Amino acid sequence: DLVQFDISSCNLEGDNFPTDILTHPKLEVIDFSDNNIKGTFPEILFDNKILRYLSLAGNDFTGTLPGSIDSFYGLHHLDISGNNIKGTLPMALSKMHKLMYLFAGENPFDAGPLPEFLSKMTLLRELCMSGTNRNGILPDWISEMKELVLLDVSYNRIEGNVPESLWELPELSYLLLHRNKFSGDLPSGVGKASNMKLLLLDKNDISGDLQEYCDKNAGHQISKIIADCGEISCECCDCCSDHEHSCNDDVLFTNLDFNWEHNYTRVAYAFSPEILFG
Repeated sequence: DLVQFDISSCNLEGDNFPTDILTHPKLEVIDFSDNNIKGTFPEILFDNKILRYLSLAGNDFTGTLPGSIDSFYGLHHLDISGNNIKGTLPMALSKMHKLMYLFAGENPFDAGPLPEFLSKMTLLRELCMSGTNRNGILPDWISEMKELVLLDVSYNRIEGNVPESLWELPELSYLLLHRNKFSGDLPSGVGKASNMKLLLLDKNDISGDLQEYCDKNAGHQISKIIADCGEISCECCDCCSDHEHSCNDDVLFTNLDFNWEHNYTRVAYAFSPEILFG
């Protein structure tokens, strides 16, 4: 019986999601990423508790993501990034209680704040909403997502202060807030985020101090910081976007180097060829 169906990066073309593949009773993996598949995502007409990993990233799917996506209630990993999906994320995602990885970045969703139903998805380890027309503020309920390792809301129009509660997320290691409209003082307590490895704050209007991360004797794990050094004190920043024209000028991809072979969990991070974490 078919368990994994991986046709990623095969330069394939098509006009629809092949729904017949869903009839395989033991199928755990569907990976269609990085092809040229078009069409809309179909309504799911029956419950499926077996599928664990679904990646449609880097195609040309259009339309909206249907509410029936929650029929995949055993799903651990959902990646729809880099398509042309519009509308809004369906609230039905909050019923997918096993979902740990949600990548929805680089889609032209309707403008709006981060959906509040995400606060109910407390098992999420990684959330990417970059380049999805998010606005409003970064809400305080983000502090309820205690399992978050990665949060990417870059390339949006989120404004207001960076919430202090971010530093209290115990597992947070990769925080991408760059290219937004954040303003005000960076909240105190940044050093409490002791697992932080990557912190990107550039191209905002934030002032403050990151010198605590520059103290090599403080036991922090951080290895890459990019900020606007004219406003933020940071002697150890890798580059300063207000001083260096090409600093952090490329779109970073949070879903790179993800292998479903490792029990559907992430074992390494590759945001670009230059930014790698083993």
